[in-house]
Amino acid sequence: MRPHQDPRNFENYLESLENHLPKQTEEQKAQTLFMKLWKPLRDVMITNSNGSLPTNRDEMSKLASILYHVHFAHQKKKDHSP
Repeated sequence: MRPHQDPRNFENYLESLENHLPKQTEEQKAQTLFMKLWKPLRDVMITNSNGSLPTNRDEMSKLASILYHVHFAHQKKKDHSP
């Protein structure tokens, strides 16, 4: 995941790549998504979930998206202001 990339967009990209790989369980897909997310977002996810992360891809993506928009989306807007 690139810095300030929306997690849902990244998830779609990751899924397109995974279509060419052997099938994974939902828990493996969730962990793969988590490990490929931007590190500052992963850190916030761990802190806000008290270390208990979702075990399926959809819930992991939802959590990442919510926390991204709460903690980082405003920074992206600032970075692109004139």
